Amino acid sequence: MKDYKSLSSTTQERIRDLLRPVLGEVDDPKAAQMSQAELSRMLGINSTTLSRFMSGKTVTITNENLVKIADIFNVSTDYLLGRTDIKDKMNHAASELGLSTEVAQNLYTHRVNPAVVNLLLTNATFINVLNRLTLYFDEVFAAGFAMHNQQIEKLSNLVMGLGTPAAQQTAQTIDLMKAPIYQAVETTLQHEFLTSIRQIKARVGEDRAAQTALFTDETMEQIAQQLDKGKLAFIPQMDQH
Repeated sequence: MKDYKSLSSTTQERIRDLLRPVLGEVDDPKAAQMSQAELSRMLGINSTTLSRFMSGKTVTITNENLVKIADIFNVSTDYLLGRTDIKDKMNHAASELGLSTEVAQNLYTHRVNPAVVNLLLTNATFINVLNRLTLYFDEVFAAGFAMHNQQIEKLSNLVMGLGTPAAQQTAQTIDLMKAPIYQAVETTLQHEFLTSIRQIKARVGEDRAAQTALFTDETMEQIAQQLDKGKLAFIPQMDQH
């Protein structure tokens, strides 16, 4: 569901906001609309019960139904209760994310900086590194290089079997074509990891530069306004001696 520019403050208004059609997702806005009756059927409750809550005649809703509504619209219960303006479910269980207890604890206690983790996991190059690491740990790359080296070994032995000095020299040259099983992959991983770090560093630098420029512009505008009003007291005066 797309976010609306203005978010409602009560649970009823937020649910009503979610029931409205999402503009731009369908040609006919009405086609994307879910009625309260349809929602009540999905919740397994009487439509009158939901209607009374939505109209404010009943100010409470069961925790079970609140959780169901959150699941139907893929939002958090905190959003429905007005505790946050972020619709997405942010508090996923560690098991849902595939995280071990130790990893979750490291993130929760900030032993690992979550901000750095966020930067890494939103960088396309670093994600590619993680995907390569999966293959690396599963020995997929190693198996490929091992097969390559076996073919080279067979070719070398075949040439060596000719028994001539030229054949021996050729066999030695062929042997040089063997690839270290792990070295090539590790070199690629190192290169891509460092590339991702440089990309993140550049992005952070650009963001900070933009923030600094914005701060400077705002400060100069404030100073200009104060000067226009004749309020110069905040400007340090030079000691005349």
